[in-house]
Amino acid sequence: MISQNNKRKHIKKYVFSGTLLEEYLAYTRYLEELEITKDTMKWRLKHIRGFLDYLDKHNIVINNILPNVVYDYMMSIDDLSVRTKEHRAVCIRLFLNWLFNNKKIETSGTHILPKIKNNKQDKVAAYYSNEEVSKILNSINIHDVNGKRDLAIMLLFVRFGLRERDVQQLKLENIKWNDNKIIIVQSKNKQVNTYPMIPEIKYALIDYLKNERPISNLPYLFLTDSKNICTSHFFYKLVNKYFRKAEINTSYKKHGSHSLRHSLATSLLNDGNSLYTISSILGHKYIADSQVYTKVDIENLKKIPLEVPLWKA
Repeated sequence: MISQNNKRKHIKKYVFSGTLLEEYLAYTRYLEELEITKDTMKWRLKHIRGFLDYLDKHNIVINNILPNVVYDYMMSIDDLSVRTKEHRAVCIRLFLNWLFNNKKIETSGTHILPKIKNNKQDKVAAYYSNEEVSKILNSINIHDVNGKRDLAIMLLFVRFGLRERDVQQLKLENIKWNDNKIIIVQSKNKQVNTYPMIPEIKYALIDYLKNERPISNLPYLFLTDSKNICTSHFFYKLVNKYFRKAEINTSYKKHGSHSLRHSLATSLLNDGNSLYTISSILGHKYIADSQVYTKVDIENLKKIPLEVPLWKA
């Protein structure tokens, strides 16, 4: 079964301890041998635990996993969002393929759960215009408590399209003041990207570090207090706070930090930038002509139009 241990109200930690624990641990060891990040591994195991818990509750052993069992399980989670069901289907497909390759089941995950086709109308692209993004930034008052920190974080989301995890893990040593560069080691693929320290971000960081950052021995750039770094829950609340303050219409659209990343990509595409430029700025690997480009296109990034430096306000 799945037991739940809450250290904080918004953090849930699940530990699988059912009758299928042996298979769960074996699959965990298999994932540890793959070249995937810890976050990807946790994501896969999270969805697998739900599936194994279902099997456990219905007294289904591994070698009795038939297609109809998988279909019944997918029907049982029909109340989840389309995106969550897609994620779970992918993870279960990979797990079933592992079982099939180890001769524990007779049908592969690829045959049981082919790629799920969802109704595209269930999703609305999370894109916000340049004008809306400007309103969000301008809603930040650096004279408010933690306003300088909030501005610096939001600028990294808006101008560079960084992921929450990458902002969370950003350290003081990653800021190369003499070279006017910011080094980002992406948590998702361990790719190292170098971003130019554009003035808007540079002065926001200086203002935060000199006037607001708590005195701390922690190496991380952004802190909630002297002993704690920002959590994913913190980022979610932060971004939504300024969406509300700017009175942005988020009806039927996602409005987290990833929507700002998607908005930057869409804006760059609308401005005529190449897919290589967009991919390099966002830290994706862009494959073309049998070559893999992973270096940030700094020159094109410098051309992104900036607002009036808000740090002067």
